[in-house]
Amino acid sequence: MLMITSEKRMIKFAILIISTAVLFFVANTFLCSPTGIAPEIIEVTGIKILELKSDSLKLNINVLALNKNDSDIDIDNVYLNLMIGDDIIGTALSTEEIRMKKFDTSTVSFYANLNTLKAIEIASEKKDTINLRLKGEVTADLGLISIPAEVDLIHKFNLRKKISETVENDTKSNRLLKIGAARLKSLGLADSRVEVEFQLTNPYGIDILLKEYPSQIFINENKSGEGNIAVEILLQKENLTTEGSVIYELKNVKTISSLFGSILKRKLEYRTGGIIKLEILGYNIQFPFNFEGELIKI
Repeated sequence: MLMITSEKRMIKFAILIISTAVLFFVANTFLCSPTGIAPEIIEVTGIKILELKSDSLKLNINVLALNKNDSDIDIDNVYLNLMIGDDIIGTALSTEEIRMKKFDTSTVSFYANLNTLKAIEIASEKKDTINLRLKGEVTADLGLISIPAEVDLIHKFNLRKKISETVENDTKSNRLLKIGAARLKSLGLADSRVEVEFQLTNPYGIDILLKEYPSQIFINENKSGEGNIAVEILLQKENLTTEGSVIYELKNVKTISSLFGSILKRKLEYRTGGIIKLEILGYNIQFPFNFEGELIKI
């Protein structure tokens, strides 16, 4: 019995020694060597507005991160406050795993939501460009342990420019403005006009003011005249769509004369080119805009 008890003690002692050695190895490997170092979040490389709404801006944020470990790691948790000064105006949360290669610098992307009106209010006081602060932490999974990495970065964010880019992209992809029928309303040497109908659509749930579209029209590749909307068009946030049109006065006598001969023989193709001007969230936004199609004959 005494011999059996001694053997059990020896086995327990051996297990204790082995466990201590394993724990020492793990601690030494992941805490004292480069393989246990949290990733370094270096800088914000870009912010893009994915969705514009009256109450929030959905953002895609890219940051540059450095993995100092000699093995791949996963960033599996992101929690950041988006701040202007001491004001928290949004958050970035993510639980999706982002893989980083060993000893590699890579771009890490995640989503964030920003309070629209609060951001614009502060941005208007600071001439559109704000110092957006990202403060919080990300968690890196190193396999046996997880290590938090502190984040405290400041990025100059031109809110007006980003909103303008979003509106421009939505306009050119027919999300904001849908072109309808284009008609040759009258044809004569004294009075020749083309009317292009359109539908202004509200994808944001905010007031949209279409101020102008000074533009030129080309018919069968010939510069034919100039036009604009008759009056400003206000699409209020409660409404989804409203109708409008651009009227072009044809002034090129040569083009008008050629129309008399071609109106019954072939189709009339047109294109426009000009600058569209809108007001959204207090910002005056303008950018080049054009569209094309076929004229419906009288």
